[in-house]
Amino acid sequence: MPGLLLPCLLGLAAPAGVVVSVSPAHLLVSMAEVQVEAPVLAHLSVVGIAGAGRVPASATDRFAVLELGGQLRAYPLGAALPGAHLALEALATRSTQGARRALGLGAGLLAGLQLDAQGLVLEANGGLGYRVERSEAADLRLTRSARGLRPILNINVGYRF
Repeated sequence: MPGLLLPCLLGLAAPAGVVVSVSPAHLLVSMAEVQVEAPVLAHLSVVGIAGAGRVPASATDRFAVLELGGQLRAYPLGAALPGAHLALEALATRSTQGARRALGLGAGLLAGLQLDAQGLVLEANGGLGYRVERSEAADLRLTRSARGLRPILNINVGYRF
């Protein structure tokens, strides 16, 4: 009994399981994005994000796109509203097409809800982020940088193991 008291006081609990999910919206632009969420404490989890694809730039051109990032997610309401979460997200992207390339780095704050029906998971979260981008077209001797606030919206479908 005393051995169980310390983990309860620290907010530690048995993991609820790992969620593996995909973003249907990314499939519409010829990309695949996968998220893997793993609990680290009773009300805290980490999410790894990875994506890749060939996104249309025009009717004939496509950019090869890679993205890598993650979220630190908190579930502050616990049993009062299971699945309601706040998150801090960071995401890096790289796209290339021949002599043209773009690099981006963004971070943002999100709020969302994760619904679980016997292991099948539907989640949505959104918020506001700040993104810094730099693009180069060596064949045109052109370099461009941009930065600013951007909306963030994530909708994923997956399974809890």
